[in-house]
Amino acid sequence: MVPVNFEGCAGYFHEAAGRRGVVICGSFGFEEICARKSVVLLSHELAARGVNVLRFDYFGTGDSLGGPLDRDQVATWTGNIRAAAAWLRSHAGVSDISLVGLRLGALLAVNAADGIESLATLALIAPPVSGKAWLRESLAFSSMIAPPVGATTRGEAGDALTGYRLTAETAGAIKTLDWQSLTALADPSILIMAREQMQEAQRVAALFAGHAHVEVLPFTGYGAMMCDPTASEPPMPTLRLLADKLAAGVEERASVSLLPPCLPLAGAGFVETPVQIGADGHINGVLCRPAGGDERRNIVVFFNAGGIPHTGWARMHVDIARKLACSGTASLRIDLPGLGDSARPGDPSTIAIISQDLSGQIAAVNDWLNERGFVEIALAGSCSGAYHAFHAALNDARVDRLVLLNQVSFIWSATQAMKLAAWQKTKAREMQTRASALDSDEGQASEAAKLMARLFPIAKKFARESLEAMMTLSAMANAMLAKQNAVEAAFHAIAGRGTRIMLVYSENDAGLAELDRQLGPDGLDALPGVSKHILANADHMLTQPEAREEFGELVARFLDQRSTVRTGATAATHAA
Repeated sequence: MVPVNFEGCAGYFHEAAGRRGVVICGSFGFEEICARKSVVLLSHELAARGVNVLRFDYFGTGDSLGGPLDRDQVATWTGNIRAAAAWLRSHAGVSDISLVGLRLGALLAVNAADGIESLATLALIAPPVSGKAWLRESLAFSSMIAPPVGATTRGEAGDALTGYRLTAETAGAIKTLDWQSLTALADPSILIMAREQMQEAQRVAALFAGHAHVEVLPFTGYGAMMCDPTASEPPMPTLRLLADKLAAGVEERASVSLLPPCLPLAGAGFVETPVQIGADGHINGVLCRPAGGDERRNIVVFFNAGGIPHTGWARMHVDIARKLACSGTASLRIDLPGLGDSARPGDPSTIAIISQDLSGQIAAVNDWLNERGFVEIALAGSCSGAYHAFHAALNDARVDRLVLLNQVSFIWSATQAMKLAAWQKTKAREMQTRASALDSDEGQASEAAKLMARLFPIAKKFARESLEAMMTLSAMANAMLAKQNAVEAAFHAIAGRGTRIMLVYSENDAGLAELDRQLGPDGLDALPGVSKHILANADHMLTQPEAREEFGELVARFLDQRSTVRTGATAATHAA
């Protein structure tokens, strides 16, 4: 797997020995980040069968250049798919190309197909009936997954899907997407992977009645894959079935790939380079530096929040990284081993990774940064990313700044594991309930969405209160058994050597209760170099654009306070 870019799009090429190529056409927003790990694993499965794969972020999304307010995005995205196919044909020496489209990506793939030579197969995963139907369902899901908190400003941003913004122009263009362009195609094979208990695929298949080669198969495990980025379970049997279908009859090619160099992507004030860290390149990420090389020798590393890819929820890490670069601060956003672009076949589940000690892998990242001249390293993480950053800083004196956003756990315990496992099990069922309710006519679906939007928060509240009670009992038991408060001791150890710590919490976040349980309501007062900030009208993942912007400003000010006093080989950093 090697990083590539083309026409401002960032992606990865999975090289294989066959003459067949596949372009992965992802969905958008919440659906894309839920499926990211599964898409990576599907790409590995295809490459193992001799199929070359190119997956990428559409322009204005993920690690690519551009942003959500760009004009003509839908036309740009279909053009990106055609450019990806041309890249495969030029550099991988393939003789035929297939498109794998997920949800919105299925519609985009079909609308891009007429410009792709030697198109062999269209594999459509959970294809919506139309762009209008996809947008309606996505807006309904958004209101349930991340309902508004406090006042928000729409402005020119138009609709927001779980924090991912769509302009009114982009939303309007999505609504026009349909399957009419199929009539102009030279009859490629069409494979429809239907989501469980849905009539949608059958309705879409009816539109393909005039094509000779149409096959409809169940996409078993769809609900568990798309329920949540962290709870997502890649449906490996289904992914292998799809890989087998796409690899059938693949022939080896005589020539080798002629890959062009992966040049940095340059934007207004920043330059970004994909990186692969470690002897086996198992940690993938993006290094963002100020344009023109005018940078300080400090850097901040952004970690995954649960199973959310390194781009961050609603692209938060990308936005913050590029703004920091404009003020002279470099950053590195990475996928820890087993997550996002760093996922490999056989990796443990996302839930298991959260409970692992990744201090050694993070230390290897710090080594890599030291080798490139960065002497002051800050770690920033949200939720489980904050947990890993906290423990990495405890074990590595090179960390001079620590940003912990909505950290809900400081010490992993059996109670934490039970809480997380219970939450994970409910997510897939919740997704199935939502999808089934919306698999009806538009009026009934709208009423179902409104009902679920009222009921799900109530169910979550009862579950959260029960789990919070267990967490309190667990913390009390640990305190009685321990001779010293381990969390307080860890804070003192980190801050005592000069590392500055900034705690940031959304208003009423569960992490605040955990902090009080571990340190007491006034526990932070006795800790040197530790500050706490509360984000008003913000949810746990900062779905609200205003909350993400405020957090980014806090991070920028916090990193800008550095003044370094070196003692021997250790850098101790204090607020200016």
